[in-house]
Amino acid sequence: ITMKKGAISALLQYYQNDPFFHADLQRARKEFFGSTNFPIEDITEEESGWFLEWLVYDFVLASGETLVQNFIHRNPLKLPDYELQHYRDLFNGVYGLYEILSIDLGRGMRLRNVHTGIEYDVREKMGTYQAKVGHLLFNRVGRFPDHYELIGSNGTYLSFKLGTRLRKIWRTENVQLTPKS
Repeated sequence: ITMKKGAISALLQYYQNDPFFHADLQRARKEFFGSTNFPIEDITEEESGWFLEWLVYDFVLASGETLVQNFIHRNPLKLPDYELQHYRDLFNGVYGLYEILSIDLGRGMRLRNVHTGIEYDVREKMGTYQAKVGHLLFNRVGRFPDHYELIGSNGTYLSFKLGTRLRKIWRTENVQLTPKS
């Protein structure tokens, strides 16, 4: 079982078209970019991906919920429970800095969250072709009923390895990472 294609687009479209959430979305844009006084076309594709991921998973609406939490709670599209479960799985995703431990080209990777030390075997096809063992990746890992996947926008690969000292700093610092940070 994997995430239904277009699920995040459906969620975003709902919130963008509902006037009730207009002020929240303007506040999100200002909070992420520092301003709303620029043309939307000035945002790069990469920045847009980070913004949308942060908006869905990390930005807090006036209601006190994230978009995905609100979507699950309200179920505005009247989705059956098995489809709504995909959104629950998304809500539990963990964004962070991951060390690439091994690669199964075209199939997946074994990752270690640098902050927590937790390891994940993730299904991932395209990302395995640019990944290198020992290098780092900022991304979100989400659990589905029978496996983990990289979820959210395209991850940011860092082509260097962590030394012992930096690894220790990451493990002891209480840093909340999001695509915004």
